[in-house]
Amino acid sequence: MKAKHTLHNILTKFASPFHPSQQDLSLTGYTHITINGETTIQVDFNEEKESVTIIAPIATNNPDFYADLLVLNAFRDQLAGARFILLRETNQIGLLTHFDLTNLTVQKLEQLFEEFFDVTQKWAKAFENKDTNQTEDSDTIPSQIYNDIFNRA
Repeated sequence: MKAKHTLHNILTKFASPFHPSQQDLSLTGYTHITINGETTIQVDFNEEKESVTIIAPIATNNPDFYADLLVLNAFRDQLAGARFILLRETNQIGLLTHFDLTNLTVQKLEQLFEEFFDVTQKWAKAFENKDTNQTEDSDTIPSQIYNDIFNRA
């Protein structure tokens, strides 16, 4: 319970400039923070493991596109420790990262969120004007998008 209270306090301090009405952690340890009025980052607290998972959607799902992005999960250093995931409930592709609450401070949380937010924004912008549901005859991701993705990694 102490870890949940600590996380709540840290999130409240962190989120106040972005999301002044930031919700309390739910009974299941969930909340969200909206940054710049456009990106909503989901925060899930695992009390048993005293860890936090943060998730942000970045693009509409396409199975072929998602399969290609899974290959990029090998480049986690370039993704600030995050990995691509499928958000089935919303039919979107998202980025997920996970960290322990051990020795977590507001400054450390700011650093983790900043790195995650930067990576999220870069990938969201990369897919912004590209229809991930359109594919070429080979039913694979369009070659220019594919090359852009791998060059980014």
